[in-house]
Amino acid sequence: MADDIREFKNATIEVAGAKTEPMTVTVAVETKDGKRSGSGEAQVSQTVFDEIEGVEGQATVHTASGETFTIMIRKAFKDTRRIEFQTSGPVPESGA
Repeated sequence: MADDIREFKNATIEVAGAKTEPMTVTVAVETKDGKRSGSGEAQVSQTVFDEIEGVEGQATVHTASGETFTIMIRKAFKDTRRIEFQTSGPVPESGA
């Protein structure tokens, strides 16, 4: 169960130089054995979806406040272009 739900409005997801339009990215953050990790999902454009395979699922989330964090794509669904991801490193506090 998540300790904290962080919502980033007007964030973009970037994969190999291709960026989504501004969107809301929600990350469920939990602490287990003293380590924080997060997971979430998002729907991305076809251009961004096409780049996911070429970078082994690594992407960057850019928040509206200028902070970034790295995610690893766990699953990608071609029919809906929906992705499920895990965070890779610290997740900033939610912001506008």
